[in-house]
Amino acid sequence: MGGNSFQILKKLVIILILIACQKKHNYIENLNMPNYEQEIENGNIIEYENDKKNWKLEAQRIILRGNYYIVYNFVLTFYDNNGISAILSGDSGDMDKVSKNMRAFGNVLFKSKDSSFLKTNKLYWNDFARRIYTDDSVYIYDAKNKRELYGIGFESDDQFKNIRIFRNVRGKGEGNIAK
Repeated sequence: MGGNSFQILKKLVIILILIACQKKHNYIENLNMPNYEQEIENGNIIEYENDKKNWKLEAQRIILRGNYYIVYNFVLTFYDNNGISAILSGDSGDMDKVSKNMRAFGNVLFKSKDSSFLKTNKLYWNDFARRIYTDDSVYIYDAKNKRELYGIGFESDDQFKNIRIFRNVRGKGEGNIAK
């Protein structure tokens, strides 16, 4: 009987261990974990759609928090069928991964492929409307018309061709200034 009691005790210990492991496993599954972050130092992210490169984001620091990329000291290069279509850089910014809407802050520079550029302190991108805009002061160098424009508030299409400045429009150069 001594050997039989040992076998029963051994089975009981194994059953208790299995029950304890199962309870621990259920406890771990039921924890409400907070949103996590992933962080990349000196990294890049590239978005493709149907084997076509849409954009490349290079940044000193990229944080993935929920559905947002948060970036510091970044350069965002946009592509079209002919190569690079525009470059956006700034001190910081964020992008909604779902809507693809973006915001850029601090020393923002947007440069089009014809060498025209925009300088401001904040700039927004609406991906659905394919528009860039700001309510901040802007400086624009229009390379095609060889003119400089200043003002407050701005919007343009994604090709940087249909530019509109909302208030306090001033400028100098060869081209006409239209409000």
